[in-house]
Amino acid sequence: MLRIFHDTKYEFIKHWKLAAGLTAAFIAAGLVTFGITGGVNYSIEFTGGTLMQVQFKQAPDVSIVRGTLDQAGITGTEIQQYGGPLEYTIRAREEKQVEAQASGAEGISKQIQAALDQKFGAGNVSIVRTEAVGPKVGAELRSGAAMAML
Repeated sequence: MLRIFHDTKYEFIKHWKLAAGLTAAFIAAGLVTFGITGGVNYSIEFTGGTLMQVQFKQAPDVSIVRGTLDQAGITGTEIQQYGGPLEYTIRAREEKQVEAQASGAEGISKQIQAALDQKFGAGNVSIVRTEAVGPKVGAELRSGAAMAML
């Protein structure tokens, strides 16, 4: 029989204290990092909010898109290029908007679409998809994820 390592005898039990100490150190470092960074950065699925994927006819400057949404009163959005240079995702998560969306009021997606149409012209921005998650569903997902980790 072919053996790469001959007479391998590792004494794992002999070094259990070192292994336990290293494990405790890594856990402590993780908890300290968790405390310094302010906790978990939940996505829209866990907090509630709206995600829109939009496609422009001409590549826009992201700062102009962000400024347009800020002027429309939609602050704190996350805008990322998605796929090619013409597609972007816009994540909006404002507490007032999430609560209004949960109560059945018109969502923030219509406001985003109206603001972009006004700035870039109707027909120059198309909505590829829109996803909305209410705060109750987000809270249920958050608690379910926490239970799964335990």
